[in-house]
Amino acid sequence: MKICFSVLLIALNYAAFSQSSFPELSPKGFVLQKIGSTTISISYERPASRGRKVFGGLVPYNKLWRTGAGNCTKIVFSKPVIVNNKKN
Repeated sequence: MKICFSVLLIALNYAAFSQSSFPELSPKGFVLQKIGSTTISISYERPASRGRKVFGGLVPYNKLWRTGAGNCTKIVFSKPVIVNNKKN
């Protein structure tokens, strides 16, 4: 009986801790815009500065900076579009 109670107690303890959620280091963002009859959606992750100085600190001025933090930025068009004279 003690073994069953111990197993149950461990299982409940594990379930309680598995529900914990922590703030994301890179908050997700989503934009949905309709232009004419075409809908454009963009999903991305924003890097959080967390008190750090980004421009002029982590990223020197006049240097290329990748704005995506974790996952790649995704852009979806509801209809075919032309970008840089190429059909997509």
